[in-house]
Amino acid sequence: MKPPRPAGALPGAFDVTVEGPTVTFAAAAARLAGAAGALLGWRPGEFWAATPAELACVIRALAGDGAGDEAGGKAPPATPPDAGTIRRLMEAFPDG
Repeated sequence: MKPPRPAGALPGAFDVTVEGPTVTFAAAAARLAGAAGALLGWRPGEFWAATPAELACVIRALAGDGAGDEAGGKAPPATPPDAGTIRRLMEAFPDG
C-alpha cells in the first residue's frame, strides 16, 4: 500500500514504482544532480537550493507537458520571435 501523498505535493510526484535493486538516496540524488547539470546547466549549489517541486516543474516544462497549467492540460506551443524582436534583443544584449 502506498503512503498518502503529502499536502501540496505535485500530482504524480510520489507515484513511483521501483523495480530491481533498491536505490539509495545518495545514488538517486547524484543522478538527478548530474541530469540537472547536463540538461539545465545547474551547478551543484543551484540543484541543492531547488525544491523537488521546482525541479519537477522545470523538467515538466522541458518535456512540454504544460507545467504550471492549473487546468492540467497542455500549454500551447510558444510562438518563436520574429526578426524584429531578435534584432531588438541583439541590440539590447550585444555579446560579441
